[in-house]
Amino acid sequence: MSITNSDFNDHLNRILGAILQAGWFLYIGLSLSLALDRLLYFVVSRNFYIVTVAVLVLSWLISLGFLVAFLTPGYSFGYCCTNQYLRWFYSHESGAQFLKNIEVYLDFVVLSLVLVVYICVFGCLLKLRSKGSGFVASQSLKVEVRILFVSIATFIYEGTYVLWFFWGSTFLSDNSYTHVITTALWIIDCGFFSFATIGLNTSVRKRIKTLVQPRKTTTVTRF
Repeated sequence: MSITNSDFNDHLNRILGAILQAGWFLYIGLSLSLALDRLLYFVVSRNFYIVTVAVLVLSWLISLGFLVAFLTPGYSFGYCCTNQYLRWFYSHESGAQFLKNIEVYLDFVVLSLVLVVYICVFGCLLKLRSKGSGFVASQSLKVEVRILFVSIATFIYEGTYVLWFFWGSTFLSDNSYTHVITTALWIIDCGFFSFATIGLNTSVRKRIKTLVQPRKTTTVTRF
């Protein structure tokens, strides 16, 4: 679209925008579900999976609800801003602006909850360690410290991105550079949590290294 400076088709633009934005809401919902799953493992000894499944179902329902909303006339989210095909954003329609105002609060609430939950998980592990739970608790604490660092870094980055997405770009002149920065930040955000986890997790890096590096095989010929 950027190369051709066209969205090819208004209906295609609406459909792709709806799928993209609904996927974002699903992503933050699944992030919260994963965080709650780790917390409930320490807090609730039985049937904690029920809450996790409930959050998973709710995440999918919210995502599907937004998907239907974005496909409704007057609530579009597309790849065109001020006649430049450089970033995805809400249209100027009243319905789209209404969804935009909802997302502003929803994004910050869910991202903040994810960070708070991981901090609570870290606190639970500190409590277990203080009770002298042994080597397993100590190793689990190291793992959770890494996860906590990743979650804090992810929260800072995604919080900064959301601020830029909704307000930061409006403080600067409306030109192609601000739109490109917004799109680049979103692309980086798609893999930020994964790359941060790989960067802080030695065992994951070793597994990836073994998958990437070709294995040497020695052929023995017998005469």
